[in-house]
Amino acid sequence: MEIVQSLLTKMGIFRKPQQAFEQLVSQSVNQITDKRWREIFLLTVGILEEADDLLQLMKQRIDKLLAGDEKLQEFLTLINEKSCSVETPYKPVAVRAFYLSLSLELKRSLQQLKDQLPDPSADEKKSFKNWWQKNGQAWAKELRSVMIKHRNIGHHWQFNDDQKQLLK
Repeated sequence: MEIVQSLLTKMGIFRKPQQAFEQLVSQSVNQITDKRWREIFLLTVGILEEADDLLQLMKQRIDKLLAGDEKLQEFLTLINEKSCSVETPYKPVAVRAFYLSLSLELKRSLQQLKDQLPDPSADEKKSFKNWWQKNGQAWAKELRSVMIKHRNIGHHWQFNDDQKQLLK
């Protein structure tokens, strides 16, 4: 820790240990959404004997950023409810992170599929029909795959008539 602190002192970031801590906390909390600061957060938490205050301030800053967004609050509530609905030996935060990751991956997959569609502003049914004849089957297969992977729906069971009757 002394090496890191002396390096940061030479860089003009630290002047006194207590001042250094307060300055670092202040700077890092304000940069919480900047991905370039990720390593700084990890390093700081790693070198501090007690990182609780820093982590608490970071959490408060994130909560403040999210508090004003009703849609994000709804989404996070849904993720929390989903994670509480399963029995698992994992900590709730790990389950929430898993569901959040799945949700973001689904959105990314669906956006990629949407991007493959022809430009709707062209307003030409013929061009869409040509695209669909050429690409539709593969596109639909990919959509089905995404639905199965992320929502476990869209399986093509191919039941025979007797099986269909039993399901009725």
